[in-house]
Amino acid sequence: MVSEEKLNIIMALASPAPVYLMAESLMDAGVRAGLHRDEAVSVVMQLLRGTGEVWEEPGMPISELRADAGIPGGISVERLHVLEPGGLRGAVSDAVRAGVGAGADLACRCRPVAAGWDEDHVVTGARCHPTREPGQ
Repeated sequence: MVSEEKLNIIMALASPAPVYLMAESLMDAGVRAGLHRDEAVSVVMQLLRGTGEVWEEPGMPISELRADAGIPGGISVERLHVLEPGGLRGAVSDAVRAGVGAGADLACRCRPVAAGWDEDHVVTGARCHPTREPGQ
């Protein structure tokens, strides 16, 4: 059985919304650079499909796949040179942490009803603190 804490982390990681946002951002960038929208959509869909297929193959860790995806001075290396200092990893980490917190808050809002508490409870971060004991 997965603990509630880990379940919140899994749910925050498994949301496709950030992946869709990245895909949408890539498509918008392609259009901005001169592609028609349908061309950009096709390229990004192929990118996501191909990336998933290569990643599923046994062998290299994802960090090596990323490193091998570019050649010195090439397109991928230049894109990573912009994304890394631009805070992509930190933004993704912050987004997952926010999702974990939201999951914990949702659990807190649901738990008092299931436990017979009324609305007199306070949600603080990942913990629920009833303002009074049930039945008081």
